[in-house]
Amino acid sequence: SADSEVLVPATVALILAAAPEPAKDAAAPSGGLMEMLPLFAMIFLIFYFLVVRPQGKEKKKREALLQAIKKNDEVVTTAGLHGTVVSLSETTVVLKVDDGVRLKFDRSAIWQVRNREAEAAAEAAAVKDKAAKAEKDAAKEQETT
Repeated sequence: SADSEVLVPATVALILAAAPEPAKDAAAPSGGLMEMLPLFAMIFLIFYFLVVRPQGKEKKKREALLQAIKKNDEVVTTAGLHGTVVSLSETTVVLKVDDGVRLKFDRSAIWQVRNREAEAAAEAAAVKDKAAKAEKDAAKEQETT
């Protein structure tokens, strides 16, 4: 037991001798609020432009879609049901799903309007065809002159 009493203080002394001594001229650690503020501002801006702003745009787009629903629109609900709008009110919409089958939904349950997408695609194709035809006619005119 006498040997262990001598070993413990010698081990502690050895560990303390091996530990580095703090430098006397070392600068105090600086991590003040003023140094962190620009970092927080940058993180907030990145978060705003990647998350908040796109969500706001999508929300406005969806609200416009829901307000523009009219009778005889072909729609798809969030549950995946396809139907035609038979009647609507401020908050609800009645869809004709099949002959003699009408279902009442909240307006917010409408996911997309199918016939408007088809109209937009047809309109885009018509504009594209018109531009191609105009380009073709201009090329023919140049060849003849």
